[in-house]
Amino acid sequence: MKMIRANYRRTISICAIMIAMASMAACASVPAGQEKRVTASDVERSRRLLAIVQDINKKAVDSYSAQFTVEGVFGKSKFNSIGEALYNRNPRMARLTFFDIVFKSPLTILVQDGTALKFYFPAEKTLYLDSIETINLKNYAAIDIDFALLYPFASGQIPVLDGHSIKQGLIAENDSNRSYLVLENRDYFQTISFSGDFPDKILYIRKSNRNKTEFYLEKPHREKTGLFYRKIRMLAPDSGGRLSFTFSEIRYDVRMDAASMLKINLDKGAKIVNMQ
Repeated sequence: MKMIRANYRRTISICAIMIAMASMAACASVPAGQEKRVTASDVERSRRLLAIVQDINKKAVDSYSAQFTVEGVFGKSKFNSIGEALYNRNPRMARLTFFDIVFKSPLTILVQDGTALKFYFPAEKTLYLDSIETINLKNYAAIDIDFALLYPFASGQIPVLDGHSIKQGLIAENDSNRSYLVLENRDYFQTISFSGDFPDKILYIRKSNRNKTEFYLEKPHREKTGLFYRKIRMLAPDSGGRLSFTFSEIRYDVRMDAASMLKINLDKGAKIVNMQ
């Protein structure tokens, strides 16, 4: 497996891409800034919370286009970018392009065609070929989380651990509108925080090293039966990283042209690296 020397610009670009595509001394952790006294809920309430998430994912939009802005900090390095996103559920296609906020030149291009992924970094003149089924984010960026836990954000869905079981349900003692669903699988704990029937925070903890990744889902917008978050924030406390991703000019059920959506114009002398 090939490894790429990480740099902060690629780290932030890859993290933002995965978002747009969107973590415990005790397994019932609550996302940072939301430390509350909680009590265990009954099994039926926990199942109802999981059913809410499953229903949101089932009704996710078929296609959309959007503009976005992303601001990030990793260590002492800051990053500001603008971009555009295109997504189509069936057949599965996606394109995300990040531009320099001042010169409007492309920084990063991601194209998805089915399970195939292409990452192009014009400044490096390098195209990386990868796959949804085998991608390892550590090959690209300093982020300790699996691709599968981030990708659903790009399609208007709420990530749910693969092969999960319900570990616990919790209710905030001083806020009857606030509840938590704790899931786990072999590798992670996942806490989904709800405000009423809206998931608005997600916390992942990797079991092997206790590294945390937090997501804040803000400005929910319902389109027909689907749910889309206009702003997503990510915090990675262990690495000191944070990202804020804001969508605008969102259009749903957009007819996509596959030829233009999937095409990447490579610079002369560009290298192609197969990461699989």
